[in-house]
Amino acid sequence: MKSIHGKNKYLLLMKKKLLSYLVLIGVLLFSTNIVLAIEPINNELEKADLTCRNLGFKSGAEMFNCKLKLFAVGKEIQFENGEISLLKLRTKQAKRKAKAAKNYAIKLENHARSLEGRAYESHRSNSNALMRQGLRMLSGACTLGKNC
Repeated sequence: MKSIHGKNKYLLLMKKKLLSYLVLIGVLLFSTNIVLAIEPINNELEKADLTCRNLGFKSGAEMFNCKLKLFAVGKEIQFENGEISLLKLRTKQAKRKAKAAKNYAIKLENHARSLEGRAYESHRSNSNALMRQGLRMLSGACTLGKNC
């Protein structure tokens, strides 16, 4: 019985170690993601801070307002650039669709011309056959209903 109790103790200890490693890995991954997500914002705020200092703003409310406005304007520009990119993409897609529709219309037009030509040839062929039959009947070469 002692060996089973010892094994259970060992398994419990291993579970605790594994759980602590998993928690540590989770914390590291989470903190890395937070740092990566915050880093661009910090970079933008540092740029805004530097720009405001170059414009002559001192620390305090004026500096805060300046940084806030520059940050907001930067975000608006990013948003507008994103919309411009989206509109460019949609324009390219619309041009591709228009080109495909034009090519399809050309194919349909060519097919219609082909059908028109076939119909004309068929009509001409039938007319010629009827004229030959009529001439044969007029000349007495055949009798309608018997050998025509």
